[in-house]
Amino acid sequence: MRTTLTFIPLSILLCLCHLLSAQTEIEPNGDPQTATFVLEDSLMSGVTFTPPDTFADQDGFVTYPSSDGRLVINFSFSSSIPADFHVRAYPAKALEDSVFALGRAMGNTEFQNTTGTTDSLVVHCVGLDSLYFLFSSGNKRTVNYQFSYRMIPYGTEPDPEPNNDREEAIEFLLADTVHGRIGCRNIVVSNPSSFTPRDANDYYYSVIPSSGQLRYYVEYYNHSDPNLATNADFTTTLLRAPGAVAFETSQITSTPLGPGKDTIIVDCLRSPGDTTYFRISPGNAQGCFSYSFYYEIIPPEVPNDTEPNDERKDAIPISLSDTLTGHIGYNRGSDWDQNDHFRFFGDSSKVRIWLELDNRSGDPEAEIRLRTLRDITPNLVQDDVRIKDLPLGKSDTTWITQCLEADSLILEVTGYRNECVSYRVFMERLNCQATRVDEELSSMSIYPNPARDHLIIEGLPAGARIRFRDLLGRKIQGVQTVDTADRIRVSLPGISDGIFFLEIQTEKGQLLKKILRQ
Repeated sequence: MRTTLTFIPLSILLCLCHLLSAQTEIEPNGDPQTATFVLEDSLMSGVTFTPPDTFADQDGFVTYPSSDGRLVINFSFSSSIPADFHVRAYPAKALEDSVFALGRAMGNTEFQNTTGTTDSLVVHCVGLDSLYFLFSSGNKRTVNYQFSYRMIPYGTEPDPEPNNDREEAIEFLLADTVHGRIGCRNIVVSNPSSFTPRDANDYYYSVIPSSGQLRYYVEYYNHSDPNLATNADFTTTLLRAPGAVAFETSQITSTPLGPGKDTIIVDCLRSPGDTTYFRISPGNAQGCFSYSFYYEIIPPEVPNDTEPNDERKDAIPISLSDTLTGHIGYNRGSDWDQNDHFRFFGDSSKVRIWLELDNRSGDPEAEIRLRTLRDITPNLVQDDVRIKDLPLGKSDTTWITQCLEADSLILEVTGYRNECVSYRVFMERLNCQATRVDEELSSMSIYPNPARDHLIIEGLPAGARIRFRDLLGRKIQGVQTVDTADRIRVSLPGISDGIFFLEIQTEKGQLLKKILRQ
């Protein structure tokens, strides 16, 4: 017996399936509480305005998508009489309040099409929670329809929620890379009346392990609706705890669709163990981004600042032979490190101070002041120097105090203008007989500077002594001098390239000159 196979055209099969599905439509499903459950990628069929529909002109379907991302509803519809056809998508917990509609596709002009029309509804930035689809006829006509939906995820990493508020911030470590999405509609709500149609903020926090420079690196992808993409902003704000005071913000406005990246560099972080919050937000209602970020800490070149010594009562004991290192002006949220204090004992000598500074504040007008105060009567200033318009980067200077009293004294380092400066201080005790460099010393000529193999000093008075010191104040050996009729030629074979100091001592005073060898 031979079996004959009959091939039926695909268009007829689709039509038959459509008619069959229309006849077997599940009812009632017009009420959100009785909505039919639908799986992703499943083909569903229905008919609007077919009694005994409770709502007569609408069908509802509920689902729980596999991921957040972009929602795509593909549908076809037909009607034998002029009809309107509406497709809407809602967060299920917001029910049917039109204010909370995620997206809609409507045929406001009545159509009459028995062969079928296809269309799609695309909703960007849908969060991971239950959804409600509503199919209806605006003029209460019978419309046959089919649909299926799918989610196009924005990334493989899940978005950690809830972390919309600082109290819900998620902790991460220095070595961690954080992944998330922002602006995607987060519809996890306990009260539909307080529903927020977008994920307004993501909060994370990390305990900063050391002082120095923080470098924050972020890569993001703009998934926003193409019609709204020109209004999408991506914003990162760093906040200090406690108080959540913002100390750095980066906002990339009118972000184009697709990938992008940004870097935030924050100088002058201090106080290891402080908590820093990282807040990611889309900047406005249209933005929808996935992102990943991490940070690193570049330690300062000088050792960590010894704290607390902001007040005179907290001054750190030192001797005149100690090397002092620290940072001034490093931000601590609303507070900042304005003063560093050190206590030492003066012995009726004067002190030469070598001061190396590194201005990392970005402010070329930063100011630093040094002064010595009596410990018992702290308002009595023994000596004072104020360095203004401190250039960016590294610089150095010298300062010779007045003759100090034999008493307990305070050395105070003060910063102005919220700058961020690292410092290194070397001190040397000097004889207190000399007072200042007089006209005879100041009229000397010292050249060339920068120097290479030699240095010439003209106008040096009889009996003067010269010495060379490095940046640490140590005397440099191996320097030879040759006297001529009116000048001294100094060869420099024992001095390495870089900065050193020429010290000239006479009966009338002392001169310290910075020389560059290159």
